[in-house]
Amino acid sequence: MGDPRLAGIRGHIVYDLNNAQSLEEIPCDEKFDLVVFAEVVEHLYTAPELTMFALRSVMNPGGIMILQTPNAASLNRRIKSFFGLSPTERIRIDNTNPGHFREYTKNELIEIARIVGFEVCAHHYLEYFGVAGAARRSIKRALFSAIVGVIPPFRRGQTLILRRPA
Repeated sequence: MGDPRLAGIRGHIVYDLNNAQSLEEIPCDEKFDLVVFAEVVEHLYTAPELTMFALRSVMNPGGIMILQTPNAASLNRRIKSFFGLSPTERIRIDNTNPGHFREYTKNELIEIARIVGFEVCAHHYLEYFGVAGAARRSIKRALFSAIVGVIPPFRRGQTLILRRPA
């Protein structure tokens, strides 16, 4: 049974996308024109091909998926690697919020989408994460913003617009 607070909300399905690993179908009799898959794929231990195929199965032909996720090749991750630091966090002990299992590059996501049978309508590198930090970081932030402003592949986020063919 799903979350009782969501009872009666049309279009909301409670389903653990990691269950797509065992090819378990999403329990849904409806088909959707839009699926928002935002800030999720990096938290799954199941192959993204399987999770995206499961989501594709509940979409109408011609339906759109918006996939948003961190950019594995962003400037901040490259800088951490340069200094011998891990560009991603370790998997957390709390299995209800394990953190990121895997982040993806643009080319990987496009290849995965095509394998699953999506048309790639658009890909955008975006800087949509909030800015945190003290005033002493303002010079670093300004420099970072200037660099990612002219080199989009260094931005921290990415969004794909995918279409299920008609």
